[in-house]
Amino acid sequence: MRKVGVQFLCTPFTSLTSSYEKINLDKDRFVLIEGHENAELPTVVIAYTGSWETTLKEIMQLARRIPPKEDVIFFLLFDAEMVQPEKLDEVIKGVINQKSLAFTLPSEFIRPHKPTKRLRTTWETTTIGDFGLWVRDPADHYLLTLNEQARHSIASALFWIEKAEENGVDVREERNEVNEALFYQLQGLNSDKLGWNPCWDKRKMSEAEFISAMEKANIARAMASEKLFAKSYPLVFPEKSVKSYLLCNHAQFNAPKIPLRIPLREPRILTSTDNIALLSEGNELPLELVGVRTMKQYGGEKEEEQVLEATLVCCEEVNARSSKQLHAIAKPPSRKLKRENFEVSPSIVSNGAVELKLVNGLPVELSQKNFGVIYKSAIGGPILRTEASLRNASLKESESLMKSTVTNSGERGVFAELTTQTSQAYISLATKYRVYAGLPLLEVEKILDVALEDIGVIKPLILDLGLSRPKLYQRELNSIIAPRKVMKDDLDRYILVNDWFSVSDDQRRGVAVASESTESAFKEIVDRKNGPIELANYQTYNAQSKAEHFRGTYIHRFYIVPTASTNETVKVSTAKDEVEHLLQALARPPHTVTMTQREGPRIK
Repeated sequence: MRKVGVQFLCTPFTSLTSSYEKINLDKDRFVLIEGHENAELPTVVIAYTGSWETTLKEIMQLARRIPPKEDVIFFLLFDAEMVQPEKLDEVIKGVINQKSLAFTLPSEFIRPHKPTKRLRTTWETTTIGDFGLWVRDPADHYLLTLNEQARHSIASALFWIEKAEENGVDVREERNEVNEALFYQLQGLNSDKLGWNPCWDKRKMSEAEFISAMEKANIARAMASEKLFAKSYPLVFPEKSVKSYLLCNHAQFNAPKIPLRIPLREPRILTSTDNIALLSEGNELPLELVGVRTMKQYGGEKEEEQVLEATLVCCEEVNARSSKQLHAIAKPPSRKLKRENFEVSPSIVSNGAVELKLVNGLPVELSQKNFGVIYKSAIGGPILRTEASLRNASLKESESLMKSTVTNSGERGVFAELTTQTSQAYISLATKYRVYAGLPLLEVEKILDVALEDIGVIKPLILDLGLSRPKLYQRELNSIIAPRKVMKDDLDRYILVNDWFSVSDDQRRGVAVASESTESAFKEIVDRKNGPIELANYQTYNAQSKAEHFRGTYIHRFYIVPTASTNETVKVSTAKDEVEHLLQALARPPHTVTMTQREGPRIK
């Protein structure tokens, strides 16, 4: 905060009462708050806060409670759009006429005071603490997901614009288009469209602005890449090519090997899902096909075996500031790609490095085999679970209701998958647990379907891994790795997060979690006092608002990476910067561009 010019904080007394060291309102008017790495900021303690409804009479009542030789600062927190001019005028004139009251600025108030106390805390404990109103209702989840998609599109456009500029291509028009996309993306985040129970037309305006940002960024990306291809960018199309793709690392760091999902639309050439292979720089990659749709499914007769649509799943890495071509070709995959290290059954999912054990469909133990770290619930229950508590129904995963099915045995050498299912009343839940060849992570995909409209609370993923307080959280906010420490006796803590975080306790146990934020926004961690960590909660605040009702399908994809061991020396599964890059890449994977023509660029 110092680096960006913050000189001091103004913090309500009520916020500081929940910090780790108590303050005395009669004595402590001005304190030093010390955060991580011994950074400190002077802080004006706001003794009382009012609102747009506060009257002069109430202000005078507060003034009479203050000792004669003491002074305190009182804030009237007016929202400009809610101010009543007559009431504001009454307050201003009334304060001017009172000897015991005066208008001041926090900078003026701070000058004659010296700090009376030093508080060891974290910056976020000095704020409201719970940001749920802005991130938790279903409409906000949807809009924040659109925001993530817009950010993804803008980053991809800038990747190609910068590459074109480096090659001397004129892309000034495309830069202007991206600047407009940034404008619309920021407009979509206005507080009158997120939180505070905004009206429906404001939410629709936000949706339109995010979509406009995506469209403008995608146009700029397409035009910049076409201009670059027309000048100097080499493209190679092998024979028997079904589809060719460009994999673009717009995050511009070395992306380690991660799972990639690549759309395959109307290849027509394929007569079997076994008749396709994937090449990267001439080398064949293990390849899995999911979501396959054929002509037969669409009522075809003569060409019923033709594949119309599928998603290709592979694992690949991309170097910083680079792109590479991938080619799906019509030929049977090589048998040498088969991996033998998967183990999957209703009671276990393992790739030899990460292992998940289940009992009656409930996950009870997660371990990192290479480093000896094992996670179990402190109370003996499931370590990963979903809960839904709606007005007319509820869902809690129970061993008596769970059904488990092996849905991918790992024969193609990409991933093994176990699916568990449960349903109660009109709510159904499918959870897919996946492990990938050679990757130190567990993927958890939650698919929750609400068949009838209702209100309430949905908690997509609750982690109860036996981690004890104090806990240290690390997460990326606006490209800054921001720490947050949660102490043993803290109340429930609400922590902002963008798309990944890591957490560790004093026993050197920890995990890192990333979310595919373009699938569903991931904006909040709730660290409960009794141990569990809740991710990406949904909540209805205004029952009268249809935008905050639940109905339909809610999908979240989380990646869980065990990071440390219980040995005396902390052993991290990969180097620290590599863990961060892994999480960043999982949350913001390289962008895949489908090449549509072999004969070259579409513009001259």
